[in-house]
Formats: sequence, C-alpha cells, structure tokens
Amino acid sequence: MPGIAGGGLYLVVDKADVPIYVGEAGNFAARWSNPKSGRLIELAQLGLPQPCAPVRAYFGRIAVDRTTRKALEHTVIRTLLNGGLGDALTNVRSRAEFRVRTGVRVDGVLPATLAARVRFADSNKARYYRNNSLDIPDAAAYEIAVGG
Repeated sequence: MPGIAGGGLYLVVDKADVPIYVGEAGNFAARWSNPKSGRLIELAQLGLPQPCAPVRAYFGRIAVDRTTRKALEHTVIRTLLNGGLGDALTNVRSRAEFRVRTGVRVDGVLPATLAARVRFADSNKARYYRNNSLDIPDAAAYEIAVGG
C-alpha cells in the first residue's frame, strides 16, 4: 500500500469512528495488500458483513520486535475497553490480564479523536492512563473486567 511503510499497530474504526479491531504487523503493506491473505480481504475477521460499510484504519509505526508489538496491541485494546470505547471490538484474544515485567511508557496511545472520548468508569483502571499516555510501572498489571 503506497504511503504505509514499516510496521507497528493499526486500529480499524467504523464509519461512526467506533473502534472495531486492533492489530499489529511487522510490515503494513504485506499485511494489508496481499491478494491472498491481506487484511482488506479478511474483513470477516473484523466482524463486518460483506459488502461492508466504509472503515478507516489508523496506523502507528513503531520499529520493535513482534513480542513488543503484541504487548502494545494488548495495551491499546485494554485502554479502549477500560475507557468505554471497546464495546464493538472484535478482538477475541488480548482480553486476559496484561502484566509487565519492566515498566512500559506509551505516548499517543489512541488517535486524538478517540482519546478525547475515553472515559474510565473505574478510576482504579485509569490510574496508569493520563493525557493519552500510558505509564505502567515495573511488575504492574493493566487488566480488564471480563464478563458480567
């Protein structure tokens, strides 16, 4: 895909700017444009009917290994869920507790339009998130309540 170099995280939103999927890729162009396995072909994974309504993808380039990308993907998913914006997420994995061994600092966790709408119902879950930055100290857990 022209203009999308490198790898990192991507966030897909529907036409109402509601987050529907968070993913990671080592190479955005390969992930999104492969005619046999590209993400544009696999819209069903995003829970979208085919043909689907328009979607938009935000791409955040980060040059890190896959393990770190996966950890950051989990962090974004939890921020959306904890912040009241994750009800439509189709991600099935990444919902278990996320525990860090060494501290994690992520600035610009969400696109500005979404960051402005984050509202944590549980202040305990908001303790690491401030001004669209996440700062999780050594050996801390960033978790979500699952179910009920």
